[in-house]
Amino acid sequence: MKQVFLVAKETYIHQVKSWGFLFLVLAPFITILVSMGGGYLAANFDSNSNAVAIVNPTASFEKLDFLKSYPDETAAKAAVEKEEVEGYLVVAEAKGSLTATYHGEESLSLDKKDQVQTALNQAQEDLNHQNAQLNADQTSILNRQASYQEALPEGQDMKLGAKMMAIFGIVFVVYMMAITYSASTAQEIAAEKGTKILEIIFSSVPADLYFYGRILGMFLALFTHLGIYAVGGGLAYLFLLSQPFANSVLPFIHALLAQLHWSLLPYLLLGLTFYVILAALCGALVVRQEDINKALQPVSIMIMVGFFLSLALGQGGQDSPVLQIFSYIPGMSVFAMPLRMINGNASTLEAILSFLVLLAATAGLTFFIGKSYAGIALQTDDLGLWKSLKKGLAAK
Repeated sequence: MKQVFLVAKETYIHQVKSWGFLFLVLAPFITILVSMGGGYLAANFDSNSNAVAIVNPTASFEKLDFLKSYPDETAAKAAVEKEEVEGYLVVAEAKGSLTATYHGEESLSLDKKDQVQTALNQAQEDLNHQNAQLNADQTSILNRQASYQEALPEGQDMKLGAKMMAIFGIVFVVYMMAITYSASTAQEIAAEKGTKILEIIFSSVPADLYFYGRILGMFLALFTHLGIYAVGGGLAYLFLLSQPFANSVLPFIHALLAQLHWSLLPYLLLGLTFYVILAALCGALVVRQEDINKALQPVSIMIMVGFFLSLALGQGGQDSPVLQIFSYIPGMSVFAMPLRMINGNASTLEAILSFLVLLAATAGLTFFIGKSYAGIALQTDDLGLWKSLKKGLAAK
């Protein structure tokens, strides 16, 4: 066992000290920070340099925060020249009809144009009522509007939004980590095989123990990666509690956390390890490093099928037969079962059964490849992947 831990330690250190690991871990946090910073800058930019002047505004235009009122067109033009505003609107009335004419070097954005049109329609409606000289009862009748309502449990919309975010987050994280760690594992093992260093290693460390150590090291790297996400999420939550806007977003955060149960972490960890083992096998089968992408195609296709089918079938909340079947197939289950758990379609017994099937498959695959690893890794004849696998297994 000492040899297994020694190999695991070297594999783990090599993995976590790489730039790829650092970038993959930090990417979600960088994305969130960039999104928040971009939103902040966009809001400031929109509230200042993208302001629009307005001349002769009516009451309905006062609620549009990007509009700045000016006394006349001359003052509005001066504001444009000083780059205080991007353009100006002139509201005019002729024969009972209102017009709002925009003057600027470029057209208004679609969002602002829609808001101006809505305000103009409201102003026209108010003017029509005024010109029609209707009494209070008649005006009240004309102002009646139909309304659409939904009788849903309290907070249902928020729960639905949190559920969708949890689904997208889980599926995307599993996809990115599975693709990245599979490619990294296969590349390292293929490079190691190409240097003939394995023959020296196997003279001092049994091939099966060496393989177990490699997988254990990658398992620990995955554990560290997911652990950083968990700790980072916890620290972000504590930071959020100290912010003045916390009360406005905490209900949604609590709804999101309610979907992300801690039991998902060991499930994701085991499912990703399953893909790493398959990738290690692919890397050990190639003779030339340039063939690694071709060798990884079965694993990549398996990951992509799980990713796209989970997105397609898991968003509606329906427990489709395909998703049920996938939730018990090792590799596919790491995508399907968490989605069924989030949607409330899988019982605790089903989740445990799926986890046990995945655990048995991962342990069995690790043991089987480990016992045959010497024959697989030391096989140097370019016979193709399938023939190389059969020959490697026969030479164990």
